[in-house]
Amino acid sequence: MLYPYSYTELNPYNTSAGLRRSLQPDQLPEVILKGEREAELDDQDRDVVAFDGSKTWHRRRSAGAMNLYCKFNDFGSDPLGEDPRTGQLREATLAAVKSAPDEQDSLLPVLSRRFDTVSRVYTRQIWQEALQATVFDEEPFGISEVQHEVLRTADGRRSLADLAGSGNGDEVRRAILLLAERGALDLVPAGTPAPERPKAEAFVAG
Repeated sequence: MLYPYSYTELNPYNTSAGLRRSLQPDQLPEVILKGEREAELDDQDRDVVAFDGSKTWHRRRSAGAMNLYCKFNDFGSDPLGEDPRTGQLREATLAAVKSAPDEQDSLLPVLSRRFDTVSRVYTRQIWQEALQATVFDEEPFGISEVQHEVLRTADGRRSLADLAGSGNGDEVRRAILLLAERGALDLVPAGTPAPERPKAEAFVAG
């Protein structure tokens, strides 16, 4: 059952559960989709159904059937680490973190395939603000404002040396290497195609 005609905003989260947690009670699909036009597919064995899953509310009544889901994106995301190359890239990144600075300079910092979110949290007692980053399905860890800016600017098009040369060079280099060590960034060789990074303004939850 697909709902391709209503509420087709992009889900900016890696999972539908993440989107649901961000919604108000009156924004949940079981509320907003009541009475909306739907498309019910009477699919049979060996049928292939393709649709924009990140923009289309959908549900299934599979009656014991087994479905194979194939998910695709063009922005370098593999939160579950299902692509074997994701683990290989992680190993190469960790090796690069330990290499000599002149070997690191030409590498391109890019958001890691399992990087998930950055959030600002506030303590209850004095409302102190803190920044946190999350690698999918791992505990969040604190980051600095410099590290936050690195995550926002590491687009896979500029080398580590270029980013570190834009001011506060030593601090930026340390930020890049620490984020790479913790799994939020990958360091890839020059010439690697950069993933698309849609502007934040394009993301509309719910």
